[in-house]
Amino acid sequence: MAGPGTADVEDRGKEVGGLGGFGGQELTRALFVALTVTSVSSALSGANAIALASLLSVALATLAPRTLERVKQPASALAEVFLGLFFASAGLLGGRVTGLEFSALAPVILLLLIVYGVHTIVLVLAGKVLRMTSVATSVVSNALIGGPATAAALARSKGSDPTAAILLGTLGNALATLVALLALLPILKMCTL
Repeated sequence: MAGPGTADVEDRGKEVGGLGGFGGQELTRALFVALTVTSVSSALSGANAIALASLLSVALATLAPRTLERVKQPASALAEVFLGLFFASAGLLGGRVTGLEFSALAPVILLLLIVYGVHTIVLVLAGKVLRMTSVATSVVSNALIGGPATAAALARSKGSDPTAAILLGTLGNALATLVALLALLPILKMCTL
């Protein structure tokens, strides 16, 4: 009794678990791109690597979309796995916060009302000016508030290509991180006076 034919082995090597025509080599290529961006960012910026990694990722996707087309599907599959692990573990340490009174939370609640209020007004106006559909407006809103992971999930659930949501969310994260880091120094100086 002979084992599986060569064609069967080759086909199984190309398609891992029915993931749509990519296998170990494509997954390895996607991991290589991600690890290269992470390593370069860490080497160049140390503790602030996430801002540079986000900026490099958006720049690569914008400047060389055809080159990165080969890693799009496997990178998406890896992202789903790692985001699933992240979301599953994010609540592990969650619990009830004790000892907080409303007066301590009031400034945070006010800040959130202002942030989300301005976000909603700007988004509604931009949606009307740019004649965006409600799905596109929702995905943009999610990308700007929730980041690339949740925006990609929303886009995919609505049957849209998640690439724009991922790029917009990542660019928003990169810019917000950079602005926050730049604002941190003056705030720390004010606190030490």
